[in-house]
Amino acid sequence: QPGLGKTEAAIMACLDPSTNYTRTNGPTIIVAPSYLTEMWFDRIVEYLPEAPVVLASGTRSAREKILKLRADWYIINYEMLTSRPARDLSKAPNCPKLPNGKPDMARLEYLRTYKPREYKLAIQLPTFPLPRPTNVIFDESHHLKNPNGSQAQSAAELVLSPDINVIMLSGTPIKRDPDDLYMQMHI
Repeated sequence: QPGLGKTEAAIMACLDPSTNYTRTNGPTIIVAPSYLTEMWFDRIVEYLPEAPVVLASGTRSAREKILKLRADWYIINYEMLTSRPARDLSKAPNCPKLPNGKPDMARLEYLRTYKPREYKLAIQLPTFPLPRPTNVIFDESHHLKNPNGSQAQSAAELVLSPDINVIMLSGTPIKRDPDDLYMQMHI
C-alpha cells in the first residue's frame, strides 16, 4: 500500500540517536527497483539535507566509481545486487581460507556437497564494491521471494553478518502461500 510512510520509517530506523538523528549509525545500503531509486534519493535529501548520499546510476563503470565514494547512504537497484562467480576464489570475500590465505578446497567441497546454498555464497563476488553495511533496506522485498533466484542469493550474501540491521519493505499483499515470505524472513 503506497503512502503509509514506510520509506520515512525505514530512514528513521537507520539514524543514530547520538547524532540527534542526523546521521546513520554506519553505512546504509538501500536496494530498490530501478523506478524507486530516485525517490529514495529525494526523500533522504529532503529529510537529511547534510547527509552524504550516493545514487548508483549510469554506465557500469560510472556506477563502480560512484560506489567507491564515501557516504552514509548507498542506493542501488536489484539488478546491481546480483553476484557473479569468482574466477579467483582467493578474492571471494566469503570463501573459506587456509591460514596461508589460499582457498580451503576441502571445506569448499564439503559445502558444495552438503550445503549448496552456502557454497554458492562462498564462491561469489559482489558485482559492485559495496562497503560493509550497518543497515540494509530492501524496498519492494517481494522481489526476493524466490530462494533460488540470483537476487535473493545476492541479498543473503550482502547480509551474512548477524550484526547487520535488515529492513524489508513491501506493500504487496501475500497471495496464499506462506512460502512467499520464507526467503524474505530468512535473509
